[in-house]
Amino acid sequence: MAPYDANRHYLLCPLCKKTHAMLPKHLRRACMKKASDDEVMSVVKKAKEDAHEILQSGRMFSFDVIRGISDDPSTMRRLIKELERRHMVVTDIPSNFESSSVIPQTVQPPPTAADVQMTEPDEVESVSSGETFQCETQQGWQTENRQLMMQKGLYQKHSRDHKLLKEYATFLHKDKGLDNYRQDVDNVARYLHYMDPSGPSLRFVMQPRDKTKQYLRDLQEAKLKKRTQVNYLKSLRRFLYFHTYDADLKQEDPVLHAHCVDFLDFLKLQQTKCSKQVSKEITRKRHEILTTTAEITTPDTLAVLKLAKKDFLTVIGKVFPEESSLQMSEIMHVVYYLQAIIILKHAQRVGVAKSMTVEEWMARKPVKEHCVVGVKEHKTAAQEVAMFALTQEEEMWFDIYYTRIRPQILRSKGCKEDLDQEKFFLSSRGTPIYNPSNDLARLHTKYGIKPVSSQEARRLTETAMKTRVDVDKALVADYLTHSNATAEKHYRMKTPANILTARLILDSVQAGSSNDSEQETPCDEARASTSGSTQMDVHAAFDKLLQDHPISLDGEVPSKAARTAISEKHQRQLYERWLKAQMKLRVQHVLDQFSRRLPTEARVQAWITSKGWKSNIPRASMIVQDWKPTGSLEDAVRSDRVVKCIKSQKWTGLAFSEIEGKNRGVVTTRDFLPGEVVCDYHGKLVSHRKGEEIHRDIQLSESGYMFFFKNKGKALCIDAHEEHCECHPEKLTFGRLINHSRKHPNIKPRLYIFTSDGVEKEVILFIASQKIRVNEELLFDYGVNRKSYCGEGLDLDWL
Repeated sequence: MAPYDANRHYLLCPLCKKTHAMLPKHLRRACMKKASDDEVMSVVKKAKEDAHEILQSGRMFSFDVIRGISDDPSTMRRLIKELERRHMVVTDIPSNFESSSVIPQTVQPPPTAADVQMTEPDEVESVSSGETFQCETQQGWQTENRQLMMQKGLYQKHSRDHKLLKEYATFLHKDKGLDNYRQDVDNVARYLHYMDPSGPSLRFVMQPRDKTKQYLRDLQEAKLKKRTQVNYLKSLRRFLYFHTYDADLKQEDPVLHAHCVDFLDFLKLQQTKCSKQVSKEITRKRHEILTTTAEITTPDTLAVLKLAKKDFLTVIGKVFPEESSLQMSEIMHVVYYLQAIIILKHAQRVGVAKSMTVEEWMARKPVKEHCVVGVKEHKTAAQEVAMFALTQEEEMWFDIYYTRIRPQILRSKGCKEDLDQEKFFLSSRGTPIYNPSNDLARLHTKYGIKPVSSQEARRLTETAMKTRVDVDKALVADYLTHSNATAEKHYRMKTPANILTARLILDSVQAGSSNDSEQETPCDEARASTSGSTQMDVHAAFDKLLQDHPISLDGEVPSKAARTAISEKHQRQLYERWLKAQMKLRVQHVLDQFSRRLPTEARVQAWITSKGWKSNIPRASMIVQDWKPTGSLEDAVRSDRVVKCIKSQKWTGLAFSEIEGKNRGVVTTRDFLPGEVVCDYHGKLVSHRKGEEIHRDIQLSESGYMFFFKNKGKALCIDAHEEHCECHPEKLTFGRLINHSRKHPNIKPRLYIFTSDGVEKEVILFIASQKIRVNEELLFDYGVNRKSYCGEGLDLDWL
């Protein structure tokens, strides 16, 4: 069946120069995040008009026009002008092209677009056709360094679809597990385009080193910071290291391989030089902070918390007392606000919010109507634990996030089970938050406030403490977790009671000269109302729509008339939200059918077809790509697919192989994710006594194929000393040939009970304990001296 967007018309985004099936959605998520609905729709309207003009008359060329272009001395220049007049664009024009400075810009963006915060197109994934025939010739680059980068052609890059870049992207995404790999690949693609605009190649290592040095000088002239230049060099080194050592370059081209090795040394030297300059930049920045008069006061650091509180409480109210599904933008608003409480209200370092774990939250201690939270991992973790005291209201907010909102992130489509999910704060992809400073800046920008950093908040607090008595200074120094001599001197005083006292002192400092730090001015209320009204109106309209048209697996999207009756202004947004929510529900429903074994695309497609959905149909390829084990490990054997594999012994993704020094072993022919069922240990189930008798009678070479275990105190044994079992005489089973490793096991055995033909049977399943790559040998710890493999009540042993 055709995908749900197959009949959509692709429209041009005038900012990122790409066409999109859902342009309004793309603009709101990527290129015009801060723009109003009217501004977004004006861009959409202009794109539709241009597309209509192209369809109506843009495809017809008069012979006289073509002859005039061919007869013109500047044929190329004239041709480009004509294409632009028809709302088309020519990409990758060389920076030294004679007409590049005089090519007119025929279509101007909306007047307010200049005020819109620009983002790199690759920061947000969207559906794009990849066509560029509607694109405008210039982008509204706002910052000076972006304009300089554009003028120097440093934003031009090769396509990520080229083999060299595609293999590198796969390496970063699949092998390294990097979710933000696209930026890394783009850095390399820009450098390769600079070295050779004709196409990506490793031959740049044979070019004079001066050209790479000139590239770094151009980056510097574009006023990029040294830290950014270091990131470019890191990306390039990683790219070249991958193709030099992880690919087959040495066998395919030994000469080029030798040049690559030398060039890696050259890049390392350049990176070292840049790193020294980074230190100087940091020193200059600190000097600037020390010598610049502060423009904000201590109470001003809490302004964003006041303005964002109304929207924050609105979102919190949606899941309390009864949990309901939230949009990801609402979830992120809660995450940003709670981080701001830790960083601004409690003046903690950003590392405290980033490193706080679920275990540390659960271990919080109540102290006089407050609770004290301790965080071990942070900047000064080698010296002391960061601690802060939450009020009862703040504790309730954090607990609502942990119990009702965080689980929604873990259940979301983009979340992967093999990632670190022990951190308290998670991003929209289910990964630990990457940069709380950026999250804090986004929250300030959303409400039109100049961003206040963690360093500024802490410095203002320290300045305000100068007039306090020494005891108060010492307590606040502990609260701020200083790494200086003052903190070390008073470290023994750090107790929950002292932390609470310091919190109260901090409250008085942050209140400044105001009598009531929580009192909002009329200006504050107006700004909060203006910023939050549009978003909350959409939420209210969508909630009303769901009352009459609840989302279901087989439901039909509400008609336009029904949506317009609720909100004429937001009817299109209601349509898109309803479809998105239903798609999410359907995708999860499909994933639940294949909980513990990766299905094939054909199997998923067949199952989806059997549902009879006519529109808004999940793509089987995306289901397989985003698949991960779901549900509890306790329920692994309830999967029909797993039971079928147990009975048939047709475990896919595995193969026998001769392992050096081990004879035979089992290797994988595809990737396995943590928690995925790999195979079982198959054999004849006998009593422990019978197993010992068989073990004494068989030859020494066959004695390793006996699996002894206990089930609820009953001693049992799986006898697999014969290569072919009685129930599958034509097959060699995998479990019996998996080799031992105490230090590097990648699977674990676990006992399950399943029902077959009305009879309960024991089975040992091997569960992947980490991500297992293709052609990796399966290993598990035989654990002869270990009492238990898999938790309470389960005794397994191996001989």
